[in-house]
Amino acid sequence: MARKDSATAGMAMKAGATDRPSYAGAVLVRRPPRSWAITLAGLLVVAGCGGASTASPLPTPTTSPSPTPIATPTGPIASLPAECVEQASGPATFPRVSIADVSVATYAGYDVLAFDFDRGLPEYTITRVEPPFTRDPSGLPLDVEGSFFYSIVLRGASIVDEEFQPVYEGPTDFLPGLPRIGHVVLAGDFEAVSTWVVGLEGPECLAAQAFDGTRLVIGFVDPG
Repeated sequence: MARKDSATAGMAMKAGATDRPSYAGAVLVRRPPRSWAITLAGLLVVAGCGGASTASPLPTPTTSPSPTPIATPTGPIASLPAECVEQASGPATFPRVSIADVSVATYAGYDVLAFDFDRGLPEYTITRVEPPFTRDPSGLPLDVEGSFFYSIVLRGASIVDEEFQPVYEGPTDFLPGLPRIGHVVLAGDFEAVSTWVVGLEGPECLAAQAFDGTRLVIGFVDPG
């Protein structure tokens, strides 16, 4: 069933925050990373006449050949998984955080959903799920548009702070209209557990990476 009442169409959107610079950093690798080996020759000491010695000049470091990557992704995910992954998880770096921003964007071969936090990262679990979906904690039905779905559970995170004051006040149910991400909806935010469901247009693999200590970027990658 489609929900478009709070949708925002477009090839990329950012909800609840000002524009940010491009993400930087790597995640799960599709191809082996470039490895560089620098070899320095030893200092040669040649004994001269009368017991004097001189040192030869230090040679210029040389670089060993490195493999050429088949594809170089652009955008915040610098390298993509070599195999299709449908789940990911990571530990918390701070016991209680607030969600400061939620944003989406599209790049060649994948879309990304990014969560920014006010301090540190929560424990996160991303898994492939199937409908029907319900809201937490009410148990009421939740409609999510799409044909392929992921659940994102952020433990120790909320859209409010410890005093129940709003921190993230952007959309919690939106249809960005990206090539892969069709629907993003907050399924529940209760007792510092924030659960989101992402509806995709088709089968997509997963790549997740933490950046800058306060940002979780989740890539939905074309398989194959």
